Amino acid sequence: MELEARRQSSEPFTYKSDPDESIGLASFTMVHLSRLLLTALLIGANFAYKTPVQTIHSDWREIALRVFDLDTGVKAFPASGDIHATTMNLVAAFDRGTVDLQSDHQTKFSYLGVRNDLQRRPDYFTLLQQLVDGFVRKKSVFAAHGLLAATLTGLKALNESAFAYGMAVDRAVPHGYTKEALFAIAETFNTTIAAFES
Repeated sequence: MELEARRQSSEPFTYKSDPDESIGLASFTMVHLSRLLLTALLIGANFAYKTPVQTIHSDWREIALRVFDLDTGVKAFPASGDIHATTMNLVAAFDRGTVDLQSDHQTKFSYLGVRNDLQRRPDYFTLLQQLVDGFVRKKSVFAAHGLLAATLTGLKALNESAFAYGMAVDRAVPHGYTKEALFAIAETFNTTIAAFES
């Protein structure tokens, strides 16, 4: 009867839904969307998660690239030979370390394995400290060749990468394994950067 009356009055037919039905549909939609969102977050977290080995591996590569960039800017002028030799040794050591660590599947998810791998590597903090000390000794040479600004930029970038690496190691290997070395290299970088900025 209602449909016939609306047809005769030329009014469009409007479906009158049950309020309880609307609430049920809304609840179903929210639950479904919540599940989809949770699934998406879990998938994203799975892809974003990095094992300690992956984190340290990427930090090593980053430091090696920063050192190489820094070396590229200074190796062309006289008296840079010892710095160039140090940077190349450091880059080579990091490259070997990244390849070895990446291929060692037993340590992929193992904190103990990460620590053991790190103990088998060269003392990267010592090499970094030697490199930075070398830049301090050669500050006058950099100044004479107009390279202070470029060197300062490179040192700051290297400092950030080295600190990120140290923090990653400290997270991967508990009990303060690297804190002393991390503080020492940070102090050396700060002193060097301050010297170049003065």
